[in-house]
Amino acid sequence: MPHHSLGEESEAAEYATQQQSALPRLAGAKQYRDDVNEILARGGAAFEMQSNLTISHLGPAELREALSTLNPDTGDAELDKLIEDGRRLVASRRSTERLAGIQSLWGALERLKTVEIPGRNQKKVSAEALLAHIESVPLRDVVRADMIAVTELGNTFRVRHHETHIAELPEDAYDYFAGRVVTVLHILLDQSGRLAD
Repeated sequence: MPHHSLGEESEAAEYATQQQSALPRLAGAKQYRDDVNEILARGGAAFEMQSNLTISHLGPAELREALSTLNPDTGDAELDKLIEDGRRLVASRRSTERLAGIQSLWGALERLKTVEIPGRNQKKVSAEALLAHIESVPLRDVVRADMIAVTELGNTFRVRHHETHIAELPEDAYDYFAGRVVTVLHILLDQSGRLAD
């Protein structure tokens, strides 16, 4: 039988007491979260309290689903970080963080366009090589058109550029913009084998 010092036994007893006292708090926290979420839902708010008691923006179900499956494994650490940061920030309750998330996802798309053929002045060639992973020519053409449209959105609104003549991105369109860029990112990553299983 191992010998325990009095200090070790008292530390173990204190730990056990803390764990036992945490059980009602955990149950209380769950009830509190459920109550807050019921109030938020009743009021039609697009927010939800998470299990860690932080508030997250819900957004449309389609966007939540797309974000939950956007798990990059690109082989490019910076690209993966842009996507992961974007996913996290787009779900924030703070509009400034949500905008930063959209900007991060837009940056990810721009970087993804350059991973097939890295190098200066190779973006268009690299983007076409990326699109070539899509076997269906009609689908490839649609995704190409979406890439162009999303790039135009980023150039028209203050997502990628911040010159004085660029329009501010309306807060009530954040989910729309996030959905557009996430959809394009997802199909390009999926078709090129850059999503984690």
